[in-house]
Amino acid sequence: MKGLKILTFMVATMLVIGLAAMGAQVKIDGSKHDFEGLTWNQNGGICGPCHTPHNALSSVAPLWSHTNTAASFTMYTNVTMNAAQPTEPNPVSLMCLSCHDGTIALDAFVGETAGATATMPVGSQVGAGANLGTEHPISILYDTNLVTADGALKAPPANLLNGGYVECSSCHDAHGGEENTKLLRMANSNSELCLTCHDK
Repeated sequence: MKGLKILTFMVATMLVIGLAAMGAQVKIDGSKHDFEGLTWNQNGGICGPCHTPHNALSSVAPLWSHTNTAASFTMYTNVTMNAAQPTEPNPVSLMCLSCHDGTIALDAFVGETAGATATMPVGSQVGAGANLGTEHPISILYDTNLVTADGALKAPPANLLNGGYVECSSCHDAHGGEENTKLLRMANSNSELCLTCHDK
């Protein structure tokens, strides 16, 4: 167990150094995603619930270790929406939903669901019942064509998009965020985050 903790610490350190080198601000320590010491987090580390140095699952995140949801989601739709209607969340948002939709246990590490029992509290669930119809739309292409068609959007904020798409990570930073109560990328007390994209 001690060896595993040391290895987890080394991997976490490498991830932090790597992210820092890319200019990222890593603030997971003390954030809502700091699961260190929780009873369901068997290895006791900060990074272990999402990342693993060995047997990582194929995903869009480095060294991803959490079982992904297989739910078939009802996506947001509205007659006034100018974006192309997505049929399902893109993989980067599915990673978030794999804990937050409540279908996969928090401690389902490295694809192992047997014995995993920790569940997402109802107040923190998003997409419960595989329903994203009342949430902000995700997995939509945000480009100049959308801005022109909508008329009330600003130029695409490339730093908040994932491959040109609006995803959970467009507003939330899984490693911390300026506003840790919701892991928001910036404070939103005067709708600053909303007004990054919306021009109304």
